Amino acid sequence: MKTQIKVLFVCMLFLPVGLVAQDADQPASSNVLPSDLALLIGHWEGTLTYLDYNTNEPYTLPAHLDVAPGRNDYQINASHIFPGEPKANSDFKLNISRSGNKLNKRKVISRTVLPDGKIQIITEYSYKDGDEKKMATNRVTYTIGKDTYSVRKDVQFEGTNDWTMLNNYTYQKK
Repeated sequence: MKTQIKVLFVCMLFLPVGLVAQDADQPASSNVLPSDLALLIGHWEGTLTYLDYNTNEPYTLPAHLDVAPGRNDYQINASHIFPGEPKANSDFKLNISRSGNKLNKRKVISRTVLPDGKIQIITEYSYKDGDEKKMATNRVTYTIGKDTYSVRKDVQFEGTNDWTMLNNYTYQKK
């Protein structure tokens, strides 16, 4: 009888831990969700604007994006297509961590549903800039709507408060 009471007592001690661990596995509202990526599946047409380092001026060119489901709900496969510059075409994947706190291994700073219903996801990461030879923080802002999608990359160099746009993709779903 004493053994049964001890076993019951030990089980009761660990039961709340199991419940807490189960809740911790659920994505928080600020984390990226598989349904966010699912909105991107399809064909998109738009533009890429980037900072031309030779002129220090923005340059815009046509861009298309084709997005297909990945190997699971946490991944999509995509292709950037540049009609005027086919050598610049590229394939990539977007992966979210199971917890939703990382997008392509980059820390998710925020996930917000905007007043117009679009989802805005912001990631940040630090690195040493190859051109400036300084430490910098890259901020990538994804804004996902049913018919519009944009990805903007900004950089902030160490010791400054200013953010500079590196590139901005804007698309309409076709």
